[in-house]
Amino acid sequence: GGSELSHASGKGADLYVTGDIRHHEALMARSLGLALIDAGHFNMERAAMHVFADHLRDRFKEMGCDIIVEIFKDESAPMRYLANKA
Repeated sequence: GGSELSHASGKGADLYVTGDIRHHEALMARSLGLALIDAGHFNMERAAMHVFADHLRDRFKEMGCDIIVEIFKDESAPMRYLANKA
């Protein structure tokens, strides 16, 4: 997502939401005065997956295909953040 920071800033964006940002790109966002949300790769894909699945269902139905589109509901993010219990 970091490759579009300059473009977003040039268009007047105040906030940039991405699922994957590197350290130096985050520093660039700061220098551009651009607020940044790194929602995580898994979370961004998971949110979009429902829209994509709905689109596929509609297209298959329009084409007369009897295809079931499901999203695996038990999938979880591979990254875990643990609270410090100290």
